[in-house]
This record gives sequence, structure tokens and C-alpha cells, in this order.
Amino acid sequence: MKDTIMVIGGYGQVGKHICTHLLSQNKHIIVAGRNKTKLNLFMLEATQSIQQNKINNQANQLNSNNKSNQDKLSAIAARVVDVANWQDTYLEGVTTVIMALEQNNLEVMEACTRCGVNYVDITPTGTLIEAMEEKREEIQKSRIVACIGVGIAPGISNVICENLARQFSEIEEINSYLMLGIGEQHGSNAVDWLVENLGKSFYVNGDKTKLRKSFSDGRWAHLQGEKRKRRYVRIDLADWHIMKKQHPEAKVQSWYAYDQNGVTMLFEALQKVGLFNLLKFPRFKKVFTNLMSLEMKLMEKIHFGTDRYAVMVEVKGICDGKRVIKRKEYKGRVNSKITGKSAAYAAINLEEKEPGLYYMNEL
Repeated sequence: MKDTIMVIGGYGQVGKHICTHLLSQNKHIIVAGRNKTKLNLFMLEATQSIQQNKINNQANQLNSNNKSNQDKLSAIAARVVDVANWQDTYLEGVTTVIMALEQNNLEVMEACTRCGVNYVDITPTGTLIEAMEEKREEIQKSRIVACIGVGIAPGISNVICENLARQFSEIEEINSYLMLGIGEQHGSNAVDWLVENLGKSFYVNGDKTKLRKSFSDGRWAHLQGEKRKRRYVRIDLADWHIMKKQHPEAKVQSWYAYDQNGVTMLFEALQKVGLFNLLKFPRFKKVFTNLMSLEMKLMEKIHFGTDRYAVMVEVKGICDGKRVIKRKEYKGRVNSKITGKSAAYAAINLEEKEPGLYYMNEL
């Protein structure tokens, strides 16, 4: 039996890119989610796309590719999966799960551990990453391979960090900067994540005496090739949790910005006046989430902002006997696309690893 990868949330913004890339690598996939209408629509679009490629290839007399497209039609299937009401039978015939949602992630991971199914997770939430880390021993005993901290930040930022860290004999401070485009198409999962972070407080660098709110303590930083500095605010991204674990001696922080400084500074101002304290009330939180969803769609429609993203890591410490600062960054367009591609690569690379829990930078 061929390996089969199930993408939970496969018809979402990131999930679509995961599925597309896995199919391009000739992987057997199951697109999973609880919304039958969206699931059927995605399957229809995927089938039409594959058939159109077949017609184009026939016109070009590329017989080998025709066979490849026919194989792809049989390599994609759909499955209704409700993670809020989990059943282990969802995993029947599955060798690897990619979790492209932010809902009951830990429960799904535990189910994979019970059922001997490999697991990949793209969550950027630090507390969830730490809860998964506590399952390391169980994962090892179950003989599965799990990869967490996949995407841009965590993910690419951690790869950059380790690349820089090898150049230092002593590391004093690590700063991770993530910039996302306000004009990109954002799914409901992304909006939910943003609202959760707006009302969140966390301990900076793991220091129990330094409790800070997300979207506070703004600072300015420069991306390469940009004339103006960009405004960044604090955020509890999972990448700093991973960096801190791998470099416990260093002060580690994560910072977040939108491609439009005005938007970042607006959120910072609203945090300062205490508006986001109201997010602890479920009714206000629901109304605010709906307003944010409408605002994101409006910004996309009127082309306010861009679909650009950038991640930069800054490491301070001792290199060749001198105290220096080194930076490296990665830029592109469409955050959901690179996140999906990273998740697909992670799932493919699990096949070569010994059982255990890995971060993306360890793959």
C-alpha cells in the first residue's frame, strides 16, 4: 500500500497549497474537513484542474505526463473529519497527518500517537508547541515521526536562526521579526489566530517577572532593501519558544508587523488604551472577530496593502572573539503558499527520519 497523507483543513488557505504541492510530488492524499460543501467544491476544482492539464498535455503529445495526470486523479480523495468530535476511525488507511487547522491540535496529535500515524503541525502558537513538546516520550514509544514548528515563524525563522547560530561561539540575544501583508487573502483560521493574540499576555523570554501583552512595546527595525524602518510589536510566536529551548543562555524575543506601518501602530494604540481587554468576554470577541473578517476582505478587495511577507532573524553575541550582530532574512509573496510548501516538504521528509519529535529546522 502506498503512503497516504491526510491534510486536515485541506480546502483552507494553507491547506490548498499543501495539497497542490503534495500532488505535484506524486503523493497520495486525502483532503479532510468538516464542511461537506467546501470539501466537494475543492474536489471538483482539483479534478477539473487535473483533467485540464491532461487535455493540455494531450495537445502537446506528452504521453508520459498524460499518465501522470491520470494517476493524480486516483491519488486524491476526500474525507469528512470533524476535529471537534474526533474519532480514531478518521485515520483509517492514513500514514501521515498534516494539521492545517488551529483546533484541537493536541487531541489529533494524541490520536496519531495511539494509531501509529506520523504527524505534521503548522501551528504558530507557543503554548501549543510547548504542550506538544511534553508528548516527546509518548511519540518516541509509539514509533511515529512528528514534526512541529512548520511554516514561516516558526519554521523558516528557526532554520535561519540555526544557520546564524553556528557562526557564534557565544550567543547573547536573538530577535525574530515577522512581517505579513495586510492585502493577502486571509482565511478564518488566520483571523481567529490574530484575535486570540490581540487578547493574549505572555512572559517575555520565559521570565516570570516580565508579563507583557501582545501588540505592545513597539520598536523600529529595518528590512534589507527598504528605505524606511518598519514598526514591529511583541507577539508570542512559537518560534521564540523553540529558539529559547535550543539556546537557553540567550535572551530570545519575537516581533510582528504588517506591511502597512499604520495598521501595526493602530493595533498597538488600541492595545495601549485597553480595548483588547474586552476580548475576554465571548460576545464581544465574537463580534470583533466578525468585524476583523469583514475588514480583511475589504482590504483585499480595495487592494490596500500587499501579499508580501518577510522573516528576519537577528543574532547578537561573540563571533571570532568580537561582539557582533548578524542578520539574515527571507522574503516572498503569499504567506499561505510558502507555509503550505513547507508543510508538504516536512511530511515528505518524515519518511527518512527515525521515530521521534522534530522541529522543522531539524529536518
